[in-house]
Amino acid sequence: MTKPIQIRMGGYGPPTTGFSKSLKFIGDKLEAEFGGRIDIKYVWNVMDLGFKAEDIIWLVEHGMLTLGYQSSSYFTDRVPELGFVDLPFLFANNAQARAAMDGELGAFLARKTEERNNYRILGWFENGFRHISNKLRPIHLPADMKGMKIRVLPSEIQRRTFELLGAMAMRMDLTEAIAMIKAGMLDAQENPLANTVTYGVHKFHKFHTLSSHFYISRPIFFHRPSFDAWPDDLKRAMAHVSVKSHANGAKNPKAHLRKEIDIDTVMNAPMIADPLGLFDCCGVSDGAACAIVTTPELAKSLGKSDIISVKALQLAVSNGLEAQHNSWDGSYFATTRIASTRAYEEARIKNPREQISLIEVHDCFSITELVTMEDLHISPEGGAIKDVLDGFYDADGTIPCQIDGGLKCFGHPIGASGLRMIYEMYLQLLGRAGARQRKQPPVFGLTMNLGGFPHQNVCSVSIVGRYGA
Repeated sequence: MTKPIQIRMGGYGPPTTGFSKSLKFIGDKLEAEFGGRIDIKYVWNVMDLGFKAEDIIWLVEHGMLTLGYQSSSYFTDRVPELGFVDLPFLFANNAQARAAMDGELGAFLARKTEERNNYRILGWFENGFRHISNKLRPIHLPADMKGMKIRVLPSEIQRRTFELLGAMAMRMDLTEAIAMIKAGMLDAQENPLANTVTYGVHKFHKFHTLSSHFYISRPIFFHRPSFDAWPDDLKRAMAHVSVKSHANGAKNPKAHLRKEIDIDTVMNAPMIADPLGLFDCCGVSDGAACAIVTTPELAKSLGKSDIISVKALQLAVSNGLEAQHNSWDGSYFATTRIASTRAYEEARIKNPREQISLIEVHDCFSITELVTMEDLHISPEGGAIKDVLDGFYDADGTIPCQIDGGLKCFGHPIGASGLRMIYEMYLQLLGRAGARQRKQPPVFGLTMNLGGFPHQNVCSVSIVGRYGA
């Protein structure tokens, strides 16, 4: 039996904190996916073992821990770009901050962090807005901080900010700060309220100022060699998605990219945004599409006999739950699950895995297609990897996906992509798809399109088929 992969997750807080519970949540998801192939252990608080809070940085970088987290400010000396998010009053509210850190800003900072450290950045924990606590006096004006000895995170921007306010700002690790506060050697500190209570600082500081002066995130960082050595089946499943689409696109005269590729080409391609390589990403292109839609009665009056009809058309829009509640774990598109369920009900489809003939989905990235296969309730949750590797979604498989090459080979002209998918279904249902024609006569074709972000988007699901079917 193959020895399980050892994964050691660590932090610097009690097991009751949201960060520790988040580590456990990640671990539970991994165990559900990989079972006995992995062995996960947790070190909730490295400070209990005699380490400083900042030591988690090198503990992960050198592989003593596999995964950890730490406030981004601790990395600003190595990654100056992270100093941008140390600027005071950068974000007006929590929603604005999360949108930035979960969007392009967070992706940019993750890339810069990976360039200078032996990590893979998996995402950003929310540390939140920071507030001032002190033992001396209430703070209403900057002048109230004059001469006050305050601990700040190891960030020159943060130190300089409080220095300009008249305080004696001292950069130091959390471990040292807690000890000095308890010994009465520090007048003040700044932290999210949850942290102030977690580390017992509220017992020594009478005055608390809700200043919201900094908003800090904590990168979730993974030991790079360990991450890169992760299960090959997941990497190969993502690669197969791209290989499949290119093989299909090579048969489509309208595809922009008509070249077949192999697994090794995908897996050895230049990295675009880890773990997505060049062939995991669709191209950007211009295009246009139009369709004539009418009633069956009018189509018959025009002499049409082979009529393709719309069986279902559903839209689902994010209602904010994904962005505001931890019941959404980021591993799926909630709108796709909702829209597909409604579409199946409208089309009177009871078992999509058996009744749908072929699908076209929004494959902006290979991982998006992999996730969508489960969100459409065709692959069981956690089962898309196996289905992809088994050829279930290949052109000659049970339910071909992207039989025309998909966004991967067409690029993604916004607006035109959805009609291109419908057009492919139309050709397949009429037997007019040429070299890529599905041998087994299709009955129902499904298309799925998506726009927005994982936590805030709109999804459309359409099902078409022969009239009367």
